[in-house]
Order: sequence, then structure tokens, then C-alpha cells
Amino acid sequence: MNVFLTGPSGTGKSSVGPRLGAALGKEFADTDVLFEQYYGCSGAEIIRESGISKFREMEEPVLLKTLSSKKNTVISSGAGSILIPSVRILALESCWMVWLRTSVEVIASRLCGTDRAIFDGKSATQVIIQQKSSRDKFYALAHEVVDTDNISEEDVALKVKNLFINRSDLHE
Repeated sequence: MNVFLTGPSGTGKSSVGPRLGAALGKEFADTDVLFEQYYGCSGAEIIRESGISKFREMEEPVLLKTLSSKKNTVISSGAGSILIPSVRILALESCWMVWLRTSVEVIASRLCGTDRAIFDGKSATQVIIQQKSSRDKFYALAHEVVDTDNISEEDVALKVKNLFINRSDLHE
């Protein structure tokens, strides 16, 4: 069974994912990295050059291919991938989806000083608040929610691992 990590930027998906994969004896796949390998450029470049709609259009086939071809893998998804209906449906049906839930304040502190394309010169806190208000209803569809405020990446991975291990219905 694949584990699909979801949540806003700055919740730790890409840093918790490899730790969780190692702890569970699973492969790790970061969809941002897979996007770059597939297209030869980063998602941030596409967003800056062609906009978020074009990026989502290009992101969808990468995510669908990953979800349908990977087995026994921890998948770290892009923050907005949950907005793509086909991806959301496939992830919910074929993976154990875990929302790494983090407060606006903690996300803002983690992303402070980063040059994320999603900010586009806007206040990071305002962008995070806006995104959370439109996306949390989709993240909330996850099979499990793990709060990550003031918890190390190692402890988040351990928490998710223990939840996975205690769910006998998830083991192949």
C-alpha cells in the first residue's frame, strides 16, 4: 500500500517522506522531483513563466502516472495536487492518504526567506491563509491527519509509521 503525504507547502512532506519510507521499508517518491525529471524544468519555473493553471495541467499526468505505477511507496505530493479531482480520487482510492496539518504560523516560519513561486512577491502569511482556506476541505478527506506543529521531522515520521503499523487493513 502506498502512503500519500498531502498538505500545504512547508508542512514537511518532502523531508518527512524519505524518513517515513526508510522506517516502513518503502521506496520514496517526491512528485516535485518527478515533475522535474519528466519535463526537464521545475514546477516553479512553469508557474513563473506560464502560470499556475498551466502547471496544474502539466502536473496531472505526472501524478496520475506515479499513483498508478508506484507500489509500496511513500509519495510526497505537491501542495496543490489535492485540487486536481482525478488525482484526489485516485490517491484516496489507491493510497493511504495522510494530511500533515500545520498551523499558518509554523508554515510561515518554515518558509520565511524562501523564494517560492506561489508567493509571487506577496506576503507569505497571506498566501498561506488564502491557500489553507481553499484547500483544507480537500486535505480533510485524508484517511489520517497528523499535526506537525512543534514536532521534529523524525517524530512526525515515527507518528505516521506507528499509525500505519496499527492499521492492519493497510498491509499487503
